[in-house]
Amino acid sequence: MAVFPITPKPRINGTGGGTEYLIIKSKFEGNYTQTRRAATRGVETFDLNYDAITNAEYDILKAFFDANVGGSFTFVHPNTSMSYIVRFGTEKITYKTISNQRVSTNIMLEEV
Repeated sequence: MAVFPITPKPRINGTGGGTEYLIIKSKFEGNYTQTRRAATRGVETFDLNYDAITNAEYDILKAFFDANVGGSFTFVHPNTSMSYIVRFGTEKITYKTISNQRVSTNIMLEEV
């Protein structure tokens, strides 16, 4: 299984995430709603921000994205060193030019 690149390292303060739970909602004629969990576990999400990385570092991320989009891979969290099996949370990767040799990008990952 492929492993998400550890270089470049995402910006620590800008790296976020959360836990998502699927909820089933049932509406009734009396104008009330009943809810319950659809699964026993939540799904972790990771929002990785890369500010002012070099074009070569972006090329590493883009090559990994191109090779693994639609599939799953291992992600080692840069702060906790915990491993997760994840997939990309989007079908595209974009960048913003910061200077002649630097770009910024954002990558969303979600646990499988």
